[in-house]
Amino acid sequence: MHRMIAFAAALLAASLCAETPRVDIAPLVFSTVGEGRMVKIEYTLSGEPAVVTIDLQTNTLAGAAGEWVSLGGKGIGELRGAANRVVWALGEPVSAYWMPGEVVGGRAFSADAIRAVVTAWPTNSPPDYMVVDLQAHNSAVRWYASTNDFPHGFSDPMYKTTKLVMRKIPAKNVIWRMGIPEGGECYEEYDVAHNVLLTYDYYAGIYELTQGQYHVFDAEQAFSFSGYEDSAMRPAEHMGVGALRGQTKTAYLWPESGHDVSPDSILGKIRSRSGISDMDIPTEAEWEYACRAGSGTALPSGKERTQANMNEVAWNKDNASSKTHVVGTRSGNAFGLYDTIGNVYELCLDRLSLQAAELTTYIAAYKATFTPGWESGAVTTNPVGITASDASGISLRFSKRGSSWNYGLTDLSLSCGGRGDGSMNYATGLDKAGYIGCRLFCSVDAAIRSSEKAID
Repeated sequence: MHRMIAFAAALLAASLCAETPRVDIAPLVFSTVGEGRMVKIEYTLSGEPAVVTIDLQTNTLAGAAGEWVSLGGKGIGELRGAANRVVWALGEPVSAYWMPGEVVGGRAFSADAIRAVVTAWPTNSPPDYMVVDLQAHNSAVRWYASTNDFPHGFSDPMYKTTKLVMRKIPAKNVIWRMGIPEGGECYEEYDVAHNVLLTYDYYAGIYELTQGQYHVFDAEQAFSFSGYEDSAMRPAEHMGVGALRGQTKTAYLWPESGHDVSPDSILGKIRSRSGISDMDIPTEAEWEYACRAGSGTALPSGKERTQANMNEVAWNKDNASSKTHVVGTRSGNAFGLYDTIGNVYELCLDRLSLQAAELTTYIAAYKATFTPGWESGAVTTNPVGITASDASGISLRFSKRGSSWNYGLTDLSLSCGGRGDGSMNYATGLDKAGYIGCRLFCSVDAAIRSSEKAID
């Protein structure tokens, strides 16, 4: 096998950073590991800490005369060490490691036919995709520029069972209309249209939390397995905020207790494993912006609301045969999020009441949380919904959005018809209904900080 040489480094401009992170790349060096061969990729980061991603590219023409082509995640497989994660060490060599024989059959690359492209992403502008290894106890979080870069290929079932794939949502400083869309499709009184702005980007799960992912942390709980061969890739059901955040009626309430959760809850366990301190279900504003992905209509595709168009994006009463389905098998939205309507309801942090006798009082309390002048277009920033003190005497519940497989065309919508009462049994922390699940979200900052103490 020929000696490999790395001679390519890439920079991503960081206009918001005090000093742009820079990468200086050294030659790849072979070293022997057992009977295999390991490629060592050594580089030095300077300027500021950064998310560093590495791509392996090949050119089969002599003298590197042709176009360089990435081996892709399926061809590269796993990169270990200081690759696809936050690198905090500055001014000193750090190393990543590649085992080419694991994925490309041990083929030889001449020095002019292989290169490593090392890219430094500012920590305030990380790559679009983040993958959390739910089984790892260390270095659980990795970043990728696209799903094409995922180790072993995006279609590998592990991305729906033991790894959590999250997409960066570019919401920062975008003013958008929340609630009833233009034209009033699927109108409900409580879906009050108003302008909203979020001052931050965040990560959202591209899939609803699956049964396989849930069972990584609660192998004894059998409620979510539905008995199908592919159950592990179907969304977790009967999901309640008690199981997710903490089994009590008074503690761990949003927004009074913020993102606090019980260490013994599913979210507490995921946070402990990943290091992401605010992994949670989203606010309704975060959910709606991510799931709309720029669509102003009831469907995430932006298409006309017909049954055929609904079936493209959602498992619903017309096509689901009264059951959940493997996540990600309908068309995704513009952000690459799947099942944003249909399949299962998704719990949100905001609390509401749909009791008929309380509806007028609830709507008035909800409107009171908007910024003054909202009726004339004033923008509400980072809404969190109402608190118990905002709506004294109202029986508040956590909300749920997106509707589920057992609802039809007149009920499924990004804005309204799928919104409902997130009731639950506090003795078990579970919801009595078999069509309630969730999608996980987290802040960019907490995701970055999760790698601060990572060791390989």
